Amino acid sequence: MTPQHLLLGVLRVDRGIIGNSRSGPTDLDQLTEMVESALRVEEKVRHSVDVPISASLEEVFRIATGKSEEQGHRSVEVGHLVLAMLECNDPVKGLLDGIGVSVEEVRGRLD
Repeated sequence: MTPQHLLLGVLRVDRGIIGNSRSGPTDLDQLTEMVESALRVEEKVRHSVDVPISASLEEVFRIATGKSEEQGHRSVEVGHLVLAMLECNDPVKGLLDGIGVSVEEVRGRLD
């Protein structure tokens, strides 16, 4: 599992956390298609109890946990995950940057 899988989940569950005045539904639909397309070419993981997590996704979870603690939240929210994806060293950051998602905007939605 990679940050792209996580981004796809965010796009399916809470588009509002990354939506902004510069990216309408079409941009988010295109982003969803790009992520789905990229994931189709990856090697399929056999159905099992243990799902392998990439090092970059572990980094996202670590950053998100820190963001949640910094803001005094009791749990990691979708916005914390998006903030972490914007800071991680992974291509998912470029996808979010490409549609104009900003740290400040996501942070504002968390407050």
